[in-house]
Amino acid sequence: MEKTTTAIGGARTKRSLRALAATALAAAALALNIVSATPSSAAPGCQGVPAGWDHLTQGMCLRGGESMSSPIQYGSSGLVTTEEANVLSYQRDGNLVVSHWKTWIAPDVGGAPDFGSLIELIQRCVAFHDCQSGDTVVDVLWNSGTQGRSTGEAVMQDDGNFVVYDGNGNAAWSSGTYGCGGSYLWGRMQTDGNFVLYKGHAPGDNAWKAVWSTRNGRTGEPC
Repeated sequence: MEKTTTAIGGARTKRSLRALAATALAAAALALNIVSATPSSAAPGCQGVPAGWDHLTQGMCLRGGESMSSPIQYGSSGLVTTEEANVLSYQRDGNLVVSHWKTWIAPDVGGAPDFGSLIELIQRCVAFHDCQSGDTVVDVLWNSGTQGRSTGEAVMQDDGNFVVYDGNGNAAWSSGTYGCGGSYLWGRMQTDGNFVLYKGHAPGDNAWKAVWSTRNGRTGEPC
């Protein structure tokens, strides 16, 4: 089953995983950011993000219903095991969404949590959307405000621009990082809930420089 998170400004939801997979949440979008971009840049041959990756590089894209996640983090709340992750999803409603998912899974009766079974359950949930146990709290952290547009692709272009295209090849939203491509740009879904575009570093400089993020928008870092 596919996870669908429709953006709710500042809202938090708590439902069973099965209910979350079956029911879309009510929508209240951020302001639509219409941009100018070259439709031909959204090449039909763009590469999908490999399973298990938390980042995408130039030439990669998310298509409708696809997502990528930060590494899953495990913890506990009392005797209850928790797992959480941050997800960048390009939804079938045309919206690009960053959300934080946290699941509580009760331990087996009479004993401590079986972490082997827990990890297997989480992996099955992430890989196959076969989620059958526990409650999940979903916080929408950011969205592109492009819901209602026909679904196309969210593309990390060679020119450094991260662009959401609708099904007609028209640009619906952009990160505004055109021209950063020569520095080898890539985007990462981080464990702190921030999706960040980084440019390559100069020889002798080991620091990756952020040029845009969902939390702060375009930075002052030149391309």
